[in-house]
Amino acid sequence: MPDRKTSARDVEKLYKEPRRVLEDPDLTTEDKISVLENWKSDLLQLQRASEESMQSPDARDGSIAERLKRVVEALEELQLDADPER
Repeated sequence: MPDRKTSARDVEKLYKEPRRVLEDPDLTTEDKISVLENWKSDLLQLQRASEESMQSPDARDGSIAERLKRVVEALEELQLDADPER
């Protein structure tokens, strides 16, 4: 399992897509939320850096925003599954 110091790029290498975090049978729900929240945080930092003109190649083509959207969607799905009355 990725730890709290694992960067978004490392998590992406391991899982490729946020959906794969949801499908990992070795992670608890709390672990999945932690991985996705950390991934989201890292992507938000990259996005802020790109807005401050410290752009990475990923930022210029909009892929950070798209990856962030998929991470948020996975988090929302996980949270709905954990609390179906929401």
